[in-house]
Amino acid sequence: MTRGVGGLLEEIPAEKITAYEVAEAARRGDLVSIEVYLEAGRLLGYCVANLVSLFDPEIVVIGGGLVKASDLFLDALRKAMKERAQPIAGKQVRVVASQLGGEANLLGVAWAARKSGDPRIESGERGWRRSAQPLLFGRSRR
Repeated sequence: MTRGVGGLLEEIPAEKITAYEVAEAARRGDLVSIEVYLEAGRLLGYCVANLVSLFDPEIVVIGGGLVKASDLFLDALRKAMKERAQPIAGKQVRVVASQLGGEANLLGVAWAARKSGDPRIESGERGWRRSAQPLLFGRSRR
């Protein structure tokens, strides 16, 4: 990471700087840290623009660990998404930060399983071997 003159993170070795520390420095007004999050928002906006153009969703919910810093990048993400998405889709979609935080993935899986109509879900019957463990993606660090 490029360090700014007098930046709040200047005393920390670059390899030990975390996203949390950059977010805290940005909130305290560190210009380099603010720029890092604005650039991240812009690049994420380009990714979201591709998805919006392909799938034309009504809403895009940003979740997981990113939510904790959404105040720092969400406006840049929305702006970049609207610049790059197909015009109609980009104007109609809402981009919001999840209010569920890092548990959003698990709640989504539970909702999808219940909505599937599989009778084993309601009865509590296990549909897998006892030795099997569910594979979870996107677990948040605490």
